[in-house]
Amino acid sequence: MKSKRIVVLGFGNPLASDDGLGPEVLKEIRRIKLPKNVKVYDADPLRTNLPSILKGVEKVIVIDALKTGDQRPSLLRLRLNEMKNSSKLPMPLSVHSLSSMDLLLLCRKIMGEEFPKEVIIIGAEVESLEGFHACLSETVRRAIPSLVRMVLDELSMGNASD
Repeated sequence: MKSKRIVVLGFGNPLASDDGLGPEVLKEIRRIKLPKNVKVYDADPLRTNLPSILKGVEKVIVIDALKTGDQRPSLLRLRLNEMKNSSKLPMPLSVHSLSSMDLLLLCRKIMGEEFPKEVIIIGAEVESLEGFHACLSETVRRAIPSLVRMVLDELSMGNASD
């Protein structure tokens, strides 16, 4: 049986406080031996090539900083369709002109039926987005191990194999 092609994308700017969450989680994930059918990318430098990266992929796991307005630290797992259909759900953040959400929706429009069938967004509530400094808030930094576990759980549900 052929394994699903799975892509893990980390969004965020490591020089913009908690917005650097995605790249920080990717650093930890890259330390783990992943199945051959799983590819990991820092998405921000690849924005214009995203449709070609997603072509032929069945499942995408997006890691991004999220802003819900909740004062408590929280970890979130959402599907792309859930985020698009409700203004009450959080929107991933980006310091670029398009948020990761907008970029994924644009890719879906461009790719049509070739867009991955399953897109999962995993993130943590941000604490600080003020100023440019390469340092996550302590609350967000403490969330990294849990986010890594969430990604690994998604991979195990996504038919990842050696």
